[in-house]
Amino acid sequence: MPCGAAGPGRAEDRAASRAADTSTPALFTTETGEPINPRTVWDRWKKLLETAGVLDGRRHDARHTAATVLLILGVHGRATMIIPG
Repeated sequence: MPCGAAGPGRAEDRAASRAADTSTPALFTTETGEPINPRTVWDRWKKLLETAGVLDGRRHDARHTAATVLLILGVHGRATMIIPG
């Protein structure tokens, strides 16, 4: 088999290599280590809102709501800043 040709386990090796690569700035990745497409995140967010039966809203607004709830619950301000990102 020529060097670089696809062989048994080759795709798995590439996927494992990407998954182990910590140089990507993406916090969330696909199973193969690639950054998640922003459109996929958007579609999943909209589906989540629909499934939950809540009003349509931006993810950014959800971060602010989460921070407000954490503060109301007495979570330390520093932790409140870190948790939503």
